Amino acid sequence: MDANEAARHGLTPDQFAKRTADLWRKGLADWGQSPDRIERYRSSADISIYTPGSNAGLPLTVLRSFSAPPPAVLNDADALRECIMSAAGGLLALLGIQADPLRSREHILVSSLLDRAWRERT
Repeated sequence: MDANEAARHGLTPDQFAKRTADLWRKGLADWGQSPDRIERYRSSADISIYTPGSNAGLPLTVLRSFSAPPPAVLNDADALRECIMSAAGGLLALLGIQADPLRSREHILVSSLLDRAWRERT
């Protein structure tokens, strides 16, 4: 709990934490979420929190997607083409560009760059 936030409410951090927990507990109960139901969910689900650019949770690195694929993919023309199309489309989508893989200059450029960079790596 943020000690400054607690102080703004005239409470100690422990008091503020208890008040916040009670508020959340009541809110969950109002929505029909009992402690037993929440525990059943937690024990039956694999909960992961991805944190791009941080190690606070499970880091997510977009740039890793642009690493050259393994030799088995590089030597398989169809697999390589699929990998390139997917990586180029993903990058353009992140940039907010809707690009046709066969007609878009952006998609063709990014695909060509990936193809050349990956082939030169071998």
